[in-house]
Amino acid sequence: MRICHIVSDMQSGGAQTFLVSLAREQVKIGSDISIVLLDKSANTPFEKKLTSELESSGIEIVQLNRRRGKNLSIINSFRIFQAFLKKRKPEIINSHLEISHFFVGLYRLLYKPKWKLKHVASIHCAPETWIWRTRVLNEHTATIFCSESAEKLNQKRDCISTVILNGIANPEIDNSAEKLLLANKVNGNSKLVLSVGRISEQKNYSFIINVAKEFRGQNVIFLICGAPDNTYDEIKPLLSEDPIVYLGVCPPNTIFSLMERCDVFLNASLFEGLPITVLEAFFKGTPCVLSSIMPHQEIGNDMPYCYLPEAFENQKYKDAILKALQNGISKEDILHKRLPYIEKFKIANTAKLYNEFYEKVN
Repeated sequence: MRICHIVSDMQSGGAQTFLVSLAREQVKIGSDISIVLLDKSANTPFEKKLTSELESSGIEIVQLNRRRGKNLSIINSFRIFQAFLKKRKPEIINSHLEISHFFVGLYRLLYKPKWKLKHVASIHCAPETWIWRTRVLNEHTATIFCSESAEKLNQKRDCISTVILNGIANPEIDNSAEKLLLANKVNGNSKLVLSVGRISEQKNYSFIINVAKEFRGQNVIFLICGAPDNTYDEIKPLLSEDPIVYLGVCPPNTIFSLMERCDVFLNASLFEGLPITVLEAFFKGTPCVLSSIMPHQEIGNDMPYCYLPEAFENQKYKDAILKALQNGISKEDILHKRLPYIEKFKIANTAKLYNEFYEKVN
């Protein structure tokens, strides 16, 4: 099966991290995979890391060089896309994130490809916000939702759809976390609470910072990893206050290693789809404290050593973190207890279900 995935970029984000694992697994099961990046490359270390992993797996990467804020640049992007598709003639185009859904929908309207080309949209958030033009162009586009919550919280359309839970590859651990902590002068004897994700309103870092302040003087350090986004300028001065250490953007191998090294993983997001970083923490046996939003309830309510405070209140989160820190059980034992619950989140299962759904699309 010839499959073309399209996404806005390969910069840090859960959808991009998931796509790398999915594409590599689809190659393993015999699919011919290419990935189209809509936006002009930013050449960040994270982006280079992901594209390198893809190319080493025999996956072709194509750049369409759209420039954000330069609307006319999309004309040249269509030309590059058309030339690429005529050469590769994929059977499936799988779009990821709203701008990619819009781009493919508009392409099909304007160019009307002469070979059979199925379009599938993967929805990675609950809800994923679409402008009205994206909705009109994709009213009947086949859709994969990353979780039951995403299916329930996104607007209904007249299309074939399914729920396929996000999955991850088994994380490989190296010593990059230790090097990073040493470089940032993090006390190795402290308890470490890790949060990962863009510095955005969605990830609710202003609240996390307030919770962190409750632990001053208690030998607990809060580590934050994520690219600057729409709340970065607002909270930047706070990211260096005790007991917070901002580690910037970290490549996947370092995130995996931090999961292994840290004592608690904290996600206080206001909304999610099915967060990859939470799955990574599940697979590393790391105790988790998660906001009580529907997607977290879906995957966390029955997960051993996963705590969901019932409200965004400092004391409730502090109590949950203390409980996670004081559980007295090894990560190996936690992982053993989690095994029956995390089997469904393996990327091999996800890739198989993706390909089976592609076959059902007309």
